Amino acid sequence: MELYFYQLLHVAFMMLLLAKAIFWILPTPTNQMSSRQNQKVAKRSKTLNVISTIIISISLVYFLSIEVGKAIFCLSVIISIVCRPDYASIIKGLKSILPLQVSGCFIALVLHMLVAGHGQNILMLSLVIFGFSIVVFYFAHSSEKISKKIPNFEIGLLAATLTPFTLYTHSSGFDIGPFIRRAANMGVIWGVGTLMIVLLPWCLSWFKRM
Repeated sequence: MELYFYQLLHVAFMMLLLAKAIFWILPTPTNQMSSRQNQKVAKRSKTLNVISTIIISISLVYFLSIEVGKAIFCLSVIISIVCRPDYASIIKGLKSILPLQVSGCFIALVLHMLVAGHGQNILMLSLVIFGFSIVVFYFAHSSEKISKKIPNFEIGLLAATLTPFTLYTHSSGFDIGPFIRRAANMGVIWGVGTLMIVLLPWCLSWFKRM
């Protein structure tokens, strides 16, 4: 347990240094910073807060009862969707699960197959990750190929792919099970979330009548 907390603190510290370095190398232009400061933060309704809390609580119980270690990575997707400021943005988040999260799992599985049996080969791992990142950034910076329906689609796909790839690719062995389970979990999230799209307007109107 002590080693686990030490590793957690070490990773957090390294991520802070990396984030600081990125902000230093790629600073935000002054005009963009001023425009963001002038933007007003949209306030969520109390009804939406109650429903979001219920969804997160149910999801927490469900995933923790199945697999404690990896539950946080599925919960992070749910939380990032239901904590959005309004109903329209929640719908956009749900629609992005299949093209982002599920597709990312299967792309990560392909990358996992490419490095099967070579998990200790740092050069090969670097080439696979670097090659995939270059392809994603090419599409991200090509105005003709950027997805118009999902904001920051390429960056989201990069995160959705590298997260399971780094979680389930080990120095030895080859196992496609975790990738399939994660994709299935994301499919469940999408299905339940789509059902909630149908039920949410009714719940909102019911809460307003109370």
